[in-house]
Amino acid sequence: MNNQLRKLGYGVLACLVLGFSSLTLAQKDTNIGSTYKWTDEYRFYELILADGVPVTVYLVNGSQVKGDLVLHTAETLILDVTLGSEGDKPPVTTVEQLIYKHAVTHVVPEAEIGDVKREGGSGGWDISDNKKE
Repeated sequence: MNNQLRKLGYGVLACLVLGFSSLTLAQKDTNIGSTYKWTDEYRFYELILADGVPVTVYLVNGSQVKGDLVLHTAETLILDVTLGSEGDKPPVTTVEQLIYKHAVTHVVPEAEIGDVKREGGSGGWDISDNKKE
């Protein structure tokens, strides 16, 4: 029991230190069976899914994965990745690739998504209110 409390304490401390104040546990996502809901991150991925925009996922080891986002959970992303397409040649095959979020440095959509607008210069996304002006 003490070990479980210690782990819980470390989790709360990590959330405070890393600034995960946007985590709300109230809403359950029935598609993936988890009980997390990240306000900004969750909306960002949902907009990508809704618009069907291809993304480039940059990983900690310096590599990148390009594909279509299929699913996102609290800990993972699943992308449809096309293998073997070069120039005018048709794709050889499409595979689903599982990517753990702890290995992701950033995710870049290939086009604007939903009502989100790119911020000038920083390359980031303004998703604070997600409303058209």
